[in-house]
Amino acid sequence: MTKHVPCRHRVLLFAFATILFVSSSAFGAVTVTIKNNDGADVGFNDKTPRSPVGGNPGTTLGQQRFNALQHAADIWGAALTSNTQIVIGATWVTLPCEDTGGTLASAGSHSGIRNFPGAPFSNTWYPLALANAVSGSDRNGATVEIDAEFNLNIGTPGCLSSRTWYLGFDNAHGSSGIDLVTVALHEFAHGLGFSSFTNEATGTQPSGSPTIFDRFLRDNTTGKLWPDMTDSERVASAINFRNLVWIGSQVTTAVPGVLSSGADGSNHARVYTPNPVDPGSSVSHFDTGLTPNQLMEPNISNNLTHSVQPPQDLTLPLLLDIGWGANGGPTPSPTPTPSPPANDNFLSGQVITGCSGSVTGTNVGSTHEAGEPNHLTDGSGGTHSVWYQWQAPIGSSVTIDTSGSNYDTALAVYTGTALNNLVPIAKNDDVNPGVVQTSIVTFNALAGTIYKIAVDGFDGGDGGDSGSIKLNWSNGCTLPVLGQPPQILLEQSGPAGDQAAIFDSILHVRDPFLLVNTADLFLPVSDQNTRVVIFVANLPGSSTSGKVVNLIDGSNNSYEITPIDVHEYTEFPFSQVTFRLPNGLSSGTCRIRMFSNSFVSNTATFRIL
Repeated sequence: MTKHVPCRHRVLLFAFATILFVSSSAFGAVTVTIKNNDGADVGFNDKTPRSPVGGNPGTTLGQQRFNALQHAADIWGAALTSNTQIVIGATWVTLPCEDTGGTLASAGSHSGIRNFPGAPFSNTWYPLALANAVSGSDRNGATVEIDAEFNLNIGTPGCLSSRTWYLGFDNAHGSSGIDLVTVALHEFAHGLGFSSFTNEATGTQPSGSPTIFDRFLRDNTTGKLWPDMTDSERVASAINFRNLVWIGSQVTTAVPGVLSSGADGSNHARVYTPNPVDPGSSVSHFDTGLTPNQLMEPNISNNLTHSVQPPQDLTLPLLLDIGWGANGGPTPSPTPTPSPPANDNFLSGQVITGCSGSVTGTNVGSTHEAGEPNHLTDGSGGTHSVWYQWQAPIGSSVTIDTSGSNYDTALAVYTGTALNNLVPIAKNDDVNPGVVQTSIVTFNALAGTIYKIAVDGFDGGDGGDSGSIKLNWSNGCTLPVLGQPPQILLEQSGPAGDQAAIFDSILHVRDPFLLVNTADLFLPVSDQNTRVVIFVANLPGSSTSGKVVNLIDGSNNSYEITPIDVHEYTEFPFSQVTFRLPNGLSSGTCRIRMFSNSFVSNTATFRIL
């Protein structure tokens, strides 16, 4: 179903301004119509005589304002492609202003639209002009695509009185002129999609859906994309100074040829995130640290050109990233390619612990591994799964659900140590089929057993849904406070920083170990696999019950090993854990973790010959 949401993104520009007029013109690859919303003798209808200036042939103030905006519209029309016209409703009004600074202009898409036919992303807001271009049809009829307001009072007493609007086409504005064409280019770009609808102060998104602009925002501190964050995480990200970046491929490719500074080490241009939030400017602009200055910084600079594309500017590449087509330019990349989540693969399952709890995550960008089962019994599970693992602290009924996720989830629980030996325990698509489209499973858990949990999306023929995940679990138990998680002791001077303090339990030699040691006469002839000892702090008790060593070998095969012996020392603050190296172990570096009563240790390594 197609839905609309009203939005008027306000952009505050200081030290420059913008002007529009009324006309209809076909040019380049897009027809852009400027609709005059001014009254008689105001703004575009001002009949004050003017001499032509800088290539602008108008002979009245209103005509020159119109001509300048049409010139800016011509630049965008020549750069972009669309078979539907763009109508910009423009007016001159009084905007907040003082002699030391003020609002030059305000513009944005008249409204947003999502879930229209041909939309590259579901549940994603698109500005009207872009939605029309992507779908190839005019979805809003006679309604304008872009609204724009411009400050009528620039250059008058009390409003940047020492500045004037420059209405020429040649950018020869001088030190006191505010170049109208430049400001119009900036404002039109906001209406074309260079804008987030997210409330930077609260983190909320209209009806819980991101904009296409949001899908290319990544926080370098958390590694998360904006659509995958909670509201509070977006609030923090919006003030995470110079750590929010644009990851679209067109901008990233263009950065080395455009910028000398202002991008991270991966050529991702930085986004404007001052602390505190700058309402109307935060997030929806490039950072002010970009060099050379860019059109879409929040403050218009005197040294900008009228170019919107490389090698001078990054604005056109950003519009290509969100889905616009370029007239004679590179192929747009409307689909961002976020990195897979850290728990994408079975062996990288995120560990969750305790009797009950909740975690958030995402399956956007995740994959379906070779040999991975379908996670719904009817085969309708998708191809965007992520994995979790949970050790049952006691034997009792457990309920796991995805309530709070924002898409149609699929949920499955297994036991097993590899994709090829998984035993399904429970699977579910909808809590209430077709009504409540999150998932829920309930089963009897065995104490100490490690369960592998897959969260996927329902596949309605498009590869499966994806979005933000909330995973909840409840085992109906209450655990005593057991202190710190187990800690595998490490060598102080090993071959790696995470080298385990590990010995052959019989020969007392350090790694690397042989898997099968026929020279060890103390091992039974029927079972000559090496036994090893590790030392683990915060591991109370000498029972092996509820304790599991998780081992992943050099070929990424996973093993869950019950220890042969656990010995808790009274004179030392750690325990000795002995276990047998399993059959089939590959040579190379192995990774081990200790699970104990729903706690999980650090990861340590050792080597197999």
